Amino acid sequence: MKTLKPKCLNGKPVGHTARGYILPCCHWDIPNLFESEIKNLVEEKFKLEDLHSVENVIESKEWKNFYEQLELGRAPLLCYEYCSDNNIKDVL
Repeated sequence: MKTLKPKCLNGKPVGHTARGYILPCCHWDIPNLFESEIKNLVEEKFKLEDLHSVENVIESKEWKNFYEQLELGRAPLLCYEYCSDNNIKDVL
């Protein structure tokens, strides 16, 4: 298994979608986002137009749990694809 090196845990900014949601990173803006492994991070309650600040999203239990899982090395496959050692996508 590749070693996970999450860029989002190293002070990198979050990404966002044209659909009105912030994401842990830009790589998560995928066509099947609402059926993906992070579908709980893009629930209707997290839609930016309904929030006062990005911090309200990032400090939610869903987002905190996501980051805790990353720290434990339990990440979605897409995270391993873009944020692991010997990753060809690092040079793209």
